[in-house]
Amino acid sequence: MEIHWQAVRVDYRIEGIQLSVENDLDTPVYRAIQRVMRRRTPDVPIIPILQTGGTERGLLKKVGVQTYGFKPQRAEPGVPPPSQLTHGLDERISVDNLLYATRCLFDVVCDVNGIEIID
Repeated sequence: MEIHWQAVRVDYRIEGIQLSVENDLDTPVYRAIQRVMRRRTPDVPIIPILQTGGTERGLLKKVGVQTYGFKPQRAEPGVPPPSQLTHGLDERISVDNLLYATRCLFDVVCDVNGIEIID
């Protein structure tokens, strides 16, 4: 198969661009995430990551809402890492990881609101 290219003039106009959003890490919510995750996984550092993709974070930031992509998951024996199961043909999360993430988020909400967390 042969492909022949011809010079083609293309006119274009950029309608808009959304730059990535950087949020403050010195907030009550981020500190609560750190406290909760240190309690649950003391040997794992809590670090922000740069992630590609589109979200509403830029719009929320414009109206003063801090957002964090908080989705704690644990590696499971015999299961591909969570990063390989996101947005794939077989996207899924185990029941154990769903329960773990739900409990972590619940604990963060309790921590932010000064409610004692009981395991």
